[in-house]
Formats: sequence, structure tokens, C-alpha cells
Amino acid sequence: MTFALTWVSYASYYLTRKHLSVTKVRLEHVFGFGKAELALIETPYLVAYAIGQFLWGMLTDRVGARRILVGGMRAAAALSVFFGMSSALGLFVLAFGLNGLAQSSGWPANVKAMAGPFSALERPRVMGFWCTCYQVGGLAATTLATFVLVRFGWRAAFWAPAIWVAAVAVAIGLWLPPPPRPQVSPPAGAAAGPPAATISSVMKSPRVWRMG
Repeated sequence: MTFALTWVSYASYYLTRKHLSVTKVRLEHVFGFGKAELALIETPYLVAYAIGQFLWGMLTDRVGARRILVGGMRAAAALSVFFGMSSALGLFVLAFGLNGLAQSSGWPANVKAMAGPFSALERPRVMGFWCTCYQVGGLAATTLATFVLVRFGWRAAFWAPAIWVAAVAVAIGLWLPPPPRPQVSPPAGAAAGPPAATISSVMKSPRVWRMG
């Protein structure tokens, strides 16, 4: 159940992410936007997405993956609808920028949810299959947005994906299992986080910096 719900969840995030790339040309024609205006819409999204990766990672550890996913997907759906209802550059910038923050909740929360039901030995194989979600999600998002754009117009290309994402958020809230309780309690007085020496050794690793 966890695998299926989180797989669908992360794939669905792309539905409220890729529609702008599909509708760019239409926005250029309808509103007279040039490359500068389109860049102004996308740049706050990218900044918010980068910041959100850190923010949601910490919050997910505190409040749980299910709450973050439900809130993030609802926000992404609502902001997609708001974008589709807008007709001013400032509103486009605001909607898509906030959408970047909502979108960034998907990866840390879904991965956190996936970590619970599977042992350390199972995770490499399981996550290998699970990571197909973003490939399928990107393809499905582009296909759906293109179909809706051609048949119903650019505004519907933002509204239709939002309906699906909101429905998946409901499913996550109803059926995503809570994380298993730890079997062994930490000793009294033990530190809540990793030791400072461990963090220091990780941050000094050349491999970590190369990957970063």
C-alpha cells in the first residue's frame, strides 16, 4: 500500500509542474509575453523549490510524511487552479513561485514514507523500482497537458491536472499507513540527532562534495 500510494503521489506532483512548459507558447501569444516574462515566472519557482527541499525535509521528520504530502498536494492543486484563473504577470509569478514551495514537499515526504515499511537490505532494490515514478510522471504530465491544451485551452491545462492531484491527496490522507513505531527505545538522555563527529566526518568527505 505504501509503495503504490507514494509512487502515484510523486508521479502526480509532475502534473501540476510540467503544464507551464507545455503552455509557454500559448501564453506568449495570448499575453504577449517574451522570454524575459517567462523567465520571471519560472525563476521564483526554482528558488522556492530549492529552499523547500531543506524546509520540508526537516518538517517531515517532525510532523510526519502523511501530513506534509496531503498539505503539499492540496497546495499544488490550488495554486495550479489559481494560475489557470489568472491573467496578469504578477499573479502568474506569485502562483508559480508558491507552487515551487508546494512541489518541493513531494520528494522528502514520499521518501520518508517509503523508508518505514522496508528494511535497510530491501531499500536499494525497492527504491530502484520506486524511482520510476518521476519518469512516468513527467511523461504523463506532458501528455495530459498537451491533450487538454489542444482540446480545451491553456487554462484547462492547469485545472485538469489539479483535480487529479487533489484526489490523490485525499487518498494519501485516508490510506497511507502511519510509520511503524521503533522497536527499541533510545537510552535515557541520548542525543536526538546524529553525533557531531559523524556530521563532521560526512561534511569533510570529498565524495559528498563532489556529489553535491
